[in-house]
Amino acid sequence: MGLKKATGEYIIFLDDDDVFDIHMLEKAYTEAKCKNSDIHVFRSYEIFDDGTNYPMEWSINKDSLPEKEPFSCYDVKGNVFDIFVWWCWDKLFKRNKIIENGILFQEIRTSNDLFFCCANYFLAERVSVTDDVLAYHNMTREGSLSNTRHLSYKCCVEAVRKLRDFLIERELYDHFKNDFFNYLILFFDWHLQTINVDFFENLREEMRKFIRESGMDGFQFDSADKTLKYELIMSGSVKDYQDVISQERKMNIMEMKKKLREKEKEVSDKDDEISILHHELQVLHEKINSLSEMNARLLEDNNKTMHSLNNIAHSRTWKITYPVRYVGSTIKKIIK
Repeated sequence: MGLKKATGEYIIFLDDDDVFDIHMLEKAYTEAKCKNSDIHVFRSYEIFDDGTNYPMEWSINKDSLPEKEPFSCYDVKGNVFDIFVWWCWDKLFKRNKIIENGILFQEIRTSNDLFFCCANYFLAERVSVTDDVLAYHNMTREGSLSNTRHLSYKCCVEAVRKLRDFLIERELYDHFKNDFFNYLILFFDWHLQTINVDFFENLREEMRKFIRESGMDGFQFDSADKTLKYELIMSGSVKDYQDVISQERKMNIMEMKKKLREKEKEVSDKDDEISILHHELQVLHEKINSLSEMNARLLEDNNKTMHSLNNIAHSRTWKITYPVRYVGSTIKKIIK
């Protein structure tokens, strides 16, 4: 509905539970306009109810970014799906490109932005990125679509089916099939890890059907981790999957603790640097104060000297002895 009513050069789709920089549209539009971008992507933070927020570094994969900009999906390093997260609220789209492409949102309850974002991305000729953080994504809102996906658990499968059919229709599937399969496993895995446990088996069965119809049997994934996830989806027990998830979370926690220690050390090192700079600044202030006092004394002495000379110059004795001094000065000039 909003897309049909929009008239601007660019368009963005925002979630009502997120927070956005007051200058987001101005900054994003200015850069998109300057680069004549079909899609412009900016960075974001994730925020929680306790007030904490963290940079979502994974929302734009730096390792995937091409050297040149703007770029297209054909320029991306590695898997074309790994470069972004396929939601809409961190992307500015050129409206007439959407209309030309005929790509609209899929009418499903959840995961409806996957097809829209990916399809427009595959057809875009000019994609650009900025490191400006312009959005803050709410991760903990109860009742949000993201947190109630179990009510429409099939939507994630419907979304990738729509995307696959689009790639086939536009004759892109053969070129990007390997990337699609490798991305699909991670996409399915995330949904299984975060779905309400009561709906786990139902969702996994829907995923199995799609995997079989897509002809993924015997496919060589690009990592052992993806191969394991594929096997767990296709044949592992719920306990096997939960054990892997538990192990992954432990590893993630360890990695986060390691990063936290590194950040704490960086802060400590910066504190030491600040302390040294603060000391040097104090020394400089003391030197400046000392020089200011010295300058004040010299100025005072100079004023006293000038005052004394002025008194002498206006004294009766100075005026009376002027002829003698004049004669003496003249004799010196004659002698020279």
